[in-house]
Amino acid sequence: MNALLRLAGRNLLRHRRRTVLLSLTGALGVTALLLVAGLSTGFLTWLIETSVLAKVGAIQVHRIGYAKSAMATPLSLAFADAPQLRAKILSVPGVTAVSGRLLFSGLVGSPRGQTNFVGRGVEPAVEVKVCPKAFDEFLEGASMPEGSVVVGGALLKAIGLEPGERVQLQSTSAGGRVNALTLTLLAMNDAGAVLDSRRQVALPLPTAQQLTGLEGRVTEYGIATGSLDEVDAVAVRLRAELGPEYEVQTWGEVLGIWRDVISYMNWLIGFAGLLLGAVVVTLLGAATSGAVYERVREIGTQLAVGMRRRDVQRLFLYEAALLGVVGAIAGVVLGVLAISILGAVGIPGRYFGFQSGVVRPSVDWLVAGLGALGTVGATVIAGLVPAWRASRLNPVDALRGKL
Repeated sequence: MNALLRLAGRNLLRHRRRTVLLSLTGALGVTALLLVAGLSTGFLTWLIETSVLAKVGAIQVHRIGYAKSAMATPLSLAFADAPQLRAKILSVPGVTAVSGRLLFSGLVGSPRGQTNFVGRGVEPAVEVKVCPKAFDEFLEGASMPEGSVVVGGALLKAIGLEPGERVQLQSTSAGGRVNALTLTLLAMNDAGAVLDSRRQVALPLPTAQQLTGLEGRVTEYGIATGSLDEVDAVAVRLRAELGPEYEVQTWGEVLGIWRDVISYMNWLIGFAGLLLGAVVVTLLGAATSGAVYERVREIGTQLAVGMRRRDVQRLFLYEAALLGVVGAIAGVVLGVLAISILGAVGIPGRYFGFQSGVVRPSVDWLVAGLGALGTVGATVIAGLVPAWRASRLNPVDALRGKL
């Protein structure tokens, strides 16, 4: 076996041009797969940061039935923001912070314009623990004094106002009473989707409670966990602790569309791997078959001097495996280098349909390992038929250059 490997290595070195071209074919396949996986990983990481760590939080707690009617922001399902309830939630292992929120809808306007909005009353001091990136994206710092409101740039243009001016918010309470407050506009960086910037406003929780007539009540709790990896386990404990009166949703359940996106991304990576593998097998198979034709006399000489047919077959398979190893290593190196450069430079979020932000691809080492193994396997599979053909040659015909 060692002698055949050494001979296979020497054969590859003797045909440098063909070796380089075939190795490059496998390398480009691995590089392309790593780029697809790196872009997908970077995009999903960015989605989690902009959605989970900036808006949703790891877990949300509502009154039972809220999730089914959340699109209508049901104020009738608000519940008392009791210290005992917060203490109970904080006592659950894995929970690190609890932030009260009040979600509602209404009209925001000025003498120059008026439009509808979806409001979000938050506790800035605690919200930053549940959503660490919330104020990185929307405010210059985590200061949101009472009597203020944070509005996106697109929404500001719709109502014709600038930061620092006064704006009137109107909302209907759970009992049907219309309330209005005049608040001071704060600057907001336009991050995320255009729709978010056009519709959403944020304001201090006490101000939102006053506007909706729900003093001392919230529509949800945002829950922070030690790690997003333990979200499901913490959610199970919370459900057991709170009982049937409350519903507990993880970020994956709240952002069902992103969960579907993650699933589609994984399918895309798998499909790309199969497609690239098929291309590699096809190209290498054709090239290796050509190599058998070029080396007919060499194969005939080997058979004439006593080399067994199975050893000829193994020789070609070893050559294919060595090509795969070289191509896999080169592909991983090129892929990691390309992804590292893209990760350092970043890809503007506008290419993904967002107003701002930067997507930074990252190396998926699992895909890198599977891609490298797949390349070696693909080259061996591509060499099976040519190796079998080489071992079946008649020595006399092969010495004459005939297949």
